[in-house]
Amino acid sequence: MSIYGDYIKSVIRTVPDWPQPGVNFRDITPLLQNSAAFRKLIDSFVHRYQEMAADRWWRLPPSSICRTWAVPGVSKRRATTSSLSVPLPRTSDPMSNNRYHKHFTVSWDQLHRDVRELSHRLVERDFKGIVAITRGGLIPAALIARELNVRLIDTVCIKSYDHMDQGGLDVLKGVEHDGEGWLLVDDLVDTGKTARKVRELLPNAHFVTVYAKPEGKPLVDQYLTEVAQDCWIQFPWDMGVAYVEPLVDQAKR
Repeated sequence: MSIYGDYIKSVIRTVPDWPQPGVNFRDITPLLQNSAAFRKLIDSFVHRYQEMAADRWWRLPPSSICRTWAVPGVSKRRATTSSLSVPLPRTSDPMSNNRYHKHFTVSWDQLHRDVRELSHRLVERDFKGIVAITRGGLIPAALIARELNVRLIDTVCIKSYDHMDQGGLDVLKGVEHDGEGWLLVDDLVDTGKTARKVRELLPNAHFVTVYAKPEGKPLVDQYLTEVAQDCWIQFPWDMGVAYVEPLVDQAKR
C-alpha cells in the first residue's frame, strides 16, 4: 500500500450488509468524484511502478507473481470494470538491511500539490509569521508563505539526519520567542525526535508538516498525509536528473 493508502480508503464509502447480510460493499463513487483523492490514487500507481522498465512487464513469464487491479470506468448507462494485471517489481532494496523497507519518491509537482492542499487547511488562520525547520521545512515554508501571503519568515536550524540515519540533535540556531501566533513548518515528522526538541523551543507555535509517521504525528497540530513508519521518502531536493539509456541499447548488452 502506498503512503496515501489510508487517505484513499477513508474516501471510499462502506455500505454495510449489502447486497446481503454480513457483506460490506465498498462504494468507490466518492473516490471518483473527489479530484484530490483520485489524483493520489493515480500517483500511487505511478510511483509503485516508476522504477520498473516497461519492457520488463511483458517479458516476465506467466508464472511471475502478479497483482490484478480492478480499473473502474463510468458511462451514462452503467459502471464497468476491467482488470489490469501488473507484475510486482523484483528489485533488490538497498534499504532492506535497516529500518526502512520501502520508499516513496516525491516529485517537485507532487510536493507543490501537497503543500498547496495543506495551505488550504490553514487559509482561515492568521499568523504573525512562519518558522521553517531547516533544511527540510524550507521549501514547504516558502510555498505556504506564498499561499497565505505571509512575509515574515524565520528558521530553526537543527541537524538530526546524516543521509538516512538519525543521529544526535544539534541546535544550530533557535528563535527568541515561544511561537505564539507563529506557524512552524517541516516537511516530515518521523520518530518525533526533532519535533520534541522544536516543541521545547516553540511550545505555543502551530506545528504543521506535509507528511507524518505514526511515531511522530502526535507531536504536530496538523499534517497532510500519513506515511508508514518503515517508508523512506525521497524528496526532490535529494535527487537529480540523469541520462537514461534507450531501451534498444540496453537490449544489446
